Amino acid sequence: MVEHANAWLDGFKTLLVRYETSVGNWLAWHWLAFVVIFLRKINRKPTF
Repeated sequence: MVEHANAWLDGFKTLLVRYETSVGNWLAWHWLAFVVIFLRKINRKPTF
């Protein structure tokens, strides 16, 4: 499960190249990425 989360996070370029110097900004970018990933997962159309 952790490997999947790391693979999803690799899709966000701002997280791959870390320009943020403060831990708070870095953490905020990760939270934002997790929210986007979560919203993408729950908005999927069911396939039948």
